[in-house]
Amino acid sequence: GIINCSDYDFGTQNVAYYDKEYQWLSGGPNNGTWNFGWQYRNDGVDIEACSDLFGAKYNVGWIDAAEWINYTVEIEQTGVYGIDLRIASSNSTGKIKLYMDNNEITSIIEVPNTGGWQTWATTSVSDVELQAGTSSLKLYFLEGGFNINHVDFKLISTSGDSTTNPDGVVVSQNYPNPFSISTKAGNSTTIKFNSASTGEVILVIYNVLGQRVYQEKKILESSGENSFIYDGRDFNGNILNGGIYFYSINYSGAEKSKRQIQKMIVL
Repeated sequence: GIINCSDYDFGTQNVAYYDKEYQWLSGGPNNGTWNFGWQYRNDGVDIEACSDLFGAKYNVGWIDAAEWINYTVEIEQTGVYGIDLRIASSNSTGKIKLYMDNNEITSIIEVPNTGGWQTWATTSVSDVELQAGTSSLKLYFLEGGFNINHVDFKLISTSGDSTTNPDGVVVSQNYPNPFSISTKAGNSTTIKFNSASTGEVILVIYNVLGQRVYQEKKILESSGENSFIYDGRDFNGNILNGGIYFYSINYSGAEKSKRQIQKMIVL
């Protein structure tokens, strides 16, 4: 499920969050103590109105190194999850780690330069094992200089699935997403996936009617992380119209064919 970053736990500095400048005093028309963005909540985490069409109305911003935010979450099912983080940044200095109940669940996530403070893209992490129940999620910012809108946890497989189907494939969200295509060379998006074994994989792009518009095959000679580079064209080489599309990685290296579907937005 989606956790909007502005909806962190109620509580004080060093309990629900840690912010280096948690009291922003103003003597102007906005008298009083507030956050830097002067939006949504009147405590220490800096929040501003957000223009992301695919996110919440507010994002957390003015992030500094060593700041953190806590969220109480309910994990409905034990299993392996993928995590999508909705990020905007004018640089590539940002770094994040995620903790669950004070246990590290990701390595360092490096924030890409998306092209602007309100130019939003999705950064993905795969293969995160979580236990069902109520837990405390912490977003820890090792380095700042970026905005974050939400974090989306997607169940990839249950414990039983990962045991009975060890040869699966984990598909990440494409980056950048949304992405813009044109007649110029070099406009593309990267679709990463992680395979437990070798074999044939097929990338299939669908429109909202479920019709295939593109397909590409790759033979994996090694397991682990792989990727497709997609330039936004159909079977005939024509540029896709802007809109919502879906893609899947069809994998036939195991006894049964498997696939995972993700949403892709073309501008």
